[in-house]
Amino acid sequence: MNDIRDIRVYIKDHYDKFRDNELQGKMGEQINTKFTYKELNGREKWVNGFKFVMEHLMMRGRDDDLSYKYINFYILSLNLQENTGIEEIQNKIDILNEFFKKALKDGEKIDTQKGVECDEIAKKFNVNCPKKKNSKDSIKLIMSDICTITGLLCLQKEIFDGPKNIFDYLFQTIKDEGVTKAYEVLHRILYVGDKLASFTLRDIVLINEEITEINFKPYDYLSLFPIDTRVSKKAQEILSELSGFASPEILGITKDLDPLYLKIKLINLCEEQGFTKEDKLAPLKLNAGMWYSSRQEKNREIS
Repeated sequence: MNDIRDIRVYIKDHYDKFRDNELQGKMGEQINTKFTYKELNGREKWVNGFKFVMEHLMMRGRDDDLSYKYINFYILSLNLQENTGIEEIQNKIDILNEFFKKALKDGEKIDTQKGVECDEIAKKFNVNCPKKKNSKDSIKLIMSDICTITGLLCLQKEIFDGPKNIFDYLFQTIKDEGVTKAYEVLHRILYVGDKLASFTLRDIVLINEEITEINFKPYDYLSLFPIDTRVSKKAQEILSELSGFASPEILGITKDLDPLYLKIKLINLCEEQGFTKEDKLAPLKLNAGMWYSSRQEKNREIS
């Protein structure tokens, strides 16, 4: 059994499994788009780049299967093709904006949890809503998701005559203006917080073959290190073990511990143990490896 204090197991073993089974496996397979540099890079691959970012921004902590139902319904509805023009993108934005008006409260606030039946949206986009076998198969989209998709379409329109590919655009922004700028670009999309922005950028960096050209500053890692419940749980275990206590509870670590604190502690661990010097992507690989390890443990508990 590996010593939990030796984070090498997450940076190497668990990260490799995450890369093969999740990042280049399940994540892309769920939306029929390979998450590899070859399939995401370039103007002609702009639709794949859009799908990649959308897939990441829709992972809001709910059941993954439900998120993928939403994602695939949006893929069906938007029907983006390589030859889709900027006018068509604006038309899709206008259609989604119609639903904002219906969700307005008191003329100024949007009820973000208001449900919209997929039939309503499918009709507007002239597609067929997936057939429902029973009530469990029913898809009711919520306004916060629709806001995020609309914001992503607006970003796509903004860069259409430039880099066109959102995957490339965000990585180029990291190269030219820094990680913080790319983080801000995503963060300005409605209902995209720290976790989703850093999750998206982390995987863009991990996939990109041009990463050797970038030298990260210490604070850059904060915007590439998403903290969700799985990573938080694993972080508590590691920090507890390092402190010599038997459990996070004894150490006083709770689920409400500030994610920023966890980021700093774990990124520092990579530096202290020399992994960042060996591999500048070590903190990102640690993050992904911890997530994968925690998920596998949860799956074993369920089975």
